[in-house]
Amino acid sequence: MYVNPHYFLKRHLFAAFLSLAACSASAGNGDVVFGETFDTEDDFARWTLVDNNGGRTWEFLNGAMAYMLDYQTGLPGDDWSISPEFHLSAGRVYELSFHLGINSQPENLKVCLGTSSDPLTFTTELADYNNVVSSDSGKKTVKLYVSSDGAYRLGFYVYSEPNMHRIDIDNVYVTDISSAGVPGAVTGLSVVPAELGGMSAELSFYAPEVTATDGILSGNTDINIYRNGNDVPAKTYKDVKPGAGLTWKDTEPVHGFNTYRIVASNAEGEGAASERKIFVGPDAPVAVSDVVARLNADKSVTVTWNAPAASVNGGYVDFDNITYTIARGGKVIASSFKGVAYTDKVPVERGQALVSYTVTPVAAGQNGEEAVSSSVLSGVPLGLPYKESFSGQAPAVPWYVDGNAADFEWHTIGDDEMGEFEEVMTQDSDNGMIVAESKYADYDTRSRYVSPLIDLSGAVNPELRFWFYKARSPWYDPDWDGEVNDRLQVQISFEGGEWHDVDNALFYQNENSDGWVECVVNLPKQKASFANIGLLAIAEAEAGAYRNMYVDNISIDESEYANDLAVTSFTVDNKRAGIGDDVTYTASVFNHGGNVASGYKVEFVRDEETVATVNGTDVNPASTVSVICKLTATPADAVADSHEWHAVVRYDADEFDGNDVSGTLVTSVRRSDLPVVVGLSATGVPGNVSLTWNAASSVAPVEHGEMHTVTDGFEDYEPFIIDNIGAWSVYDADKSTTIVSPRIPVSYDNQGAPMAFQVFNLAQAGVWTDDNQDYAFVPVNDASRQMLVCPSADWPAENDDWLITPRLDGRRQKISFYAKSATFDNEWINVYYSTTDNHHDSFVKLNEDDHIVVSDGWRKYTFEVPEGARYFAVRCVRRVVMLMVDDFTYAPYDGSREADELLGYNVYRDNVRINAELLTANRFTDMEAGHDDAVYTVTAVYGSCESAYSNEAVLTTTGVVRPDTDTPAVEDARYGIDGRRLNKPERGINIVRMSDGSIRKVVVR
Repeated sequence: MYVNPHYFLKRHLFAAFLSLAACSASAGNGDVVFGETFDTEDDFARWTLVDNNGGRTWEFLNGAMAYMLDYQTGLPGDDWSISPEFHLSAGRVYELSFHLGINSQPENLKVCLGTSSDPLTFTTELADYNNVVSSDSGKKTVKLYVSSDGAYRLGFYVYSEPNMHRIDIDNVYVTDISSAGVPGAVTGLSVVPAELGGMSAELSFYAPEVTATDGILSGNTDINIYRNGNDVPAKTYKDVKPGAGLTWKDTEPVHGFNTYRIVASNAEGEGAASERKIFVGPDAPVAVSDVVARLNADKSVTVTWNAPAASVNGGYVDFDNITYTIARGGKVIASSFKGVAYTDKVPVERGQALVSYTVTPVAAGQNGEEAVSSSVLSGVPLGLPYKESFSGQAPAVPWYVDGNAADFEWHTIGDDEMGEFEEVMTQDSDNGMIVAESKYADYDTRSRYVSPLIDLSGAVNPELRFWFYKARSPWYDPDWDGEVNDRLQVQISFEGGEWHDVDNALFYQNENSDGWVECVVNLPKQKASFANIGLLAIAEAEAGAYRNMYVDNISIDESEYANDLAVTSFTVDNKRAGIGDDVTYTASVFNHGGNVASGYKVEFVRDEETVATVNGTDVNPASTVSVICKLTATPADAVADSHEWHAVVRYDADEFDGNDVSGTLVTSVRRSDLPVVVGLSATGVPGNVSLTWNAASSVAPVEHGEMHTVTDGFEDYEPFIIDNIGAWSVYDADKSTTIVSPRIPVSYDNQGAPMAFQVFNLAQAGVWTDDNQDYAFVPVNDASRQMLVCPSADWPAENDDWLITPRLDGRRQKISFYAKSATFDNEWINVYYSTTDNHHDSFVKLNEDDHIVVSDGWRKYTFEVPEGARYFAVRCVRRVVMLMVDDFTYAPYDGSREADELLGYNVYRDNVRINAELLTANRFTDMEAGHDDAVYTVTAVYGSCESAYSNEAVLTTTGVVRPDTDTPAVEDARYGIDGRRLNKPERGINIVRMSDGSIRKVVVR
């Protein structure tokens, strides 16, 4: 612990004396009459503590006297710490000094002088430190004097508000500094340097009017002015009247800082000094700011900066006439330069090299502070092919960190065989790779690593290849780790210009744990003498990524193909549409080739049938265009439960077809729940087909009754079923097998099967019986015997499992359920509602957060669904152990419906509408040339939407003979004599269409 050297010897020579805190009354100037440094707990024990309100009080802590508030009781401070006695004399002036330490919160402290250990005697307040904060910490000094000789004590009284933090007191000294009759300090001291950096200073002040103890000063004083610690006064005034004003111009100051000390004296001795420190003469400017080196198209380098606007020492600088000295690599290349942008014409004469620049401002011959620019690479561009493997941790030509994007470091590193860093080995086993230290970087920070200058001007289709280390942790837990979105974006800059993201060149570190993965990037071309490749590492980890980002084995060369189009993504804006809804499909087409691609088409294929072909716009090399197809969902689309879509690019010049087909999208069209047409029949011959059907009617309204709720505890369902759970729906989106918990002692149906939710009987599973009660499976209440559970998907799948209610009342209502996890590790859920049907693609997310955390204790969850909500869903989205759900309360559907007016009918032949206008009668004649096996359907059109298809009808034809064939024909479809489509044979005459196209008439008895 620090003890002022002036007092150190005296304190230890008289340690025993000071421990009693007594000092001789004959103490003189500079003598310590009391001192305490709290070196030991015994030192602290000599102080008297008074705790006025109970709870925590002053204590010894780390070589200091500390006060910490009691967080448990929340009491304010009301506590004294009182020193041992020491002697003060009436004719002397003393200085109290101590260290005050304030921690994280504002505090309140008073320092008082008293005569005993009773706080009531501390009537003299020396200082009040109210609402002091950590920045106020440091040495404090207070002048004190007394009116009578005697024994005195110091009292430190804390009165902080509740729930603050800590006060530290240390190095407490009371020092005799003067006789009581000496003059006080001069007042109104002002020291002003000469203008424009002149070499003089003007001092002014008033002679003291009081003594050191604030009494009236009765006689005149002498006043000395000292400069820069010199013992000989620079100026002396004799016999100065109290309060007289004095001025003095110092014409001999030093160039730089000058400290002036003014002391008044009388027959009693010297009084307290007043000091001022000022800078005299021309000052040096501070460093320039924002100094940046940028490469130009001609490979020169321009350095720019912002001029300084302040001086180093607060003195005068002629900012209008600042010049600059510019140095490259320690060699001055320009001096007395005016302006804030300098171009170095030939920074590198051979090869390529990193250069940086030092800029020094100069004013009136005073060199200011230096500033160094970011580094930039210049020189002769490299041709293709380019290859860099960082062998031996040394690139053949330097890469560098761009100073404009340098939130964390990039550097070379070797094989980590001993696991000292992150156990990553180089991809090509040459003990060299590069790493971006993004693991502990702040969220949304970035750093760009820049390649050498590379000449791409002669390349037809330049292609960048490198290896990137994919490193998703096997222990990655989104609940604990949050989002880990660290990624690498490939960028390009032409001739030192702006950086641009390269299309299809974004690589995520955390998407899998495959380790080294080769990345292939087609680079855009431009008429430029050189380009730089940038690897922009972006850190977006909420709590910290698993690893830093690693890159190895970089090359740039001609691509194998000059003409190559690829479908890189395929999206749809509405996966679950209603009949009549517009649906937009978007295919992203990327040009991997070196030529502009034109004259291509994109086919949009549904269930292996091309439904639309769209001409694409021209695509430049290494660029992407979007090809859009807009379709309207029809009743025919609603016949199948789902449809599989993909997009195919057709390009005659394409040299590689392995990337022409997109991934598969699955969509569906919602069937209308309005009444469908029945009784459709078809008679006649092709070109004159008469269609008739039963007339439909408008939908009459049914009003809501009084809303009532039900609570389903899942007690009445068959144990361990995984589907057909009453009116509930389940959907297993992850399709994974599920874990079998070793805590469940009894095997049961569907154990480990792929599933979403399962009816779980506690007793039959053996987890909650008279003999075994496993509290992981504790029931929601004493009456509960069954619940629904969602077991964890087997690794590596993540749960994606839906539980969907029966149809709801349709009015705004609150829905509640109870849920828990099986273990301390939380499950995650989301909740949804649908205003249409119970298909999983029809739902809208209800909770705002990314997910809802479900802990290991039963908790009631309540949500409000809006007006019109028909279904509610709970979705389990995390693989842990098991999600448990019970006691679902909701208001079910009561049969109500809104009125819907019948507007007419549409007729379809082979899924194509054939009526030009909406039909109002329940009949129609098809006069167009058709074919024998045309299939007809009819829909009813209501005010809200169009219904689903009616029954199918075909034209009844006889006398058709099946042609000879080597392959036996099989039944393809069956119809009644009235043209109705039959699902199975029906008594009477059936019309059977065979797979070879022939028609048979059979009699079913």
